[in-house]
Amino acid sequence: MLGLGLLTGCQPAQQTLTIGDLASRYNVAMWELSIVAIALSIIIFLGVSALLFYTVFRFREDKNPDEAQQFHGNDKLEVVLVGFPVVIVLLLSVLSVRTMAQTTPVVEENVGSEITALAKQFWWNFTYTDTESAAGGLVANGNEMIMPAGRSESGDPIDTKLTLQAGDVIHEFWA
Repeated sequence: MLGLGLLTGCQPAQQTLTIGDLASRYNVAMWELSIVAIALSIIIFLGVSALLFYTVFRFREDKNPDEAQQFHGNDKLEVVLVGFPVVIVLLLSVLSVRTMAQTTPVVEENVGSEITALAKQFWWNFTYTDTESAAGGLVANGNEMIMPAGRSESGDPIDTKLTLQAGDVIHEFWA
């Protein structure tokens, strides 16, 4: 068992995609939305926990031997209990719509390069559909995609349209 445990350390480092990988605009937008949602969840959890502990300790039976006072129609409490969740849902909806707008596909006229990625069982074939080689035919590359960097003449980032295709089995693609 010790030998098997030691052998597992011999494999090369495996690259994995995490939400904290900010290499693309899509990941940055999703990261920002996640941070807001997590922070809001923590604030709500702490607020509800504080109110729960306050209520439990304030109205314990040994401190209040009398029967609890019955009431209904507390307008202020009803406004808070309905208004607070509505504000939270509206905030998250607006942020989600903003994130969806940021992560939509690029407009065709802004595309600087078009690449078709064909996945085979143990390799990738990247074909640059808008670039012809000097010998004729399209430029293609195996297992390594080379993308343009920098900005266009107008100063906008260069957008790349990537079309993914699978030739045989299910594949994973990450940038």
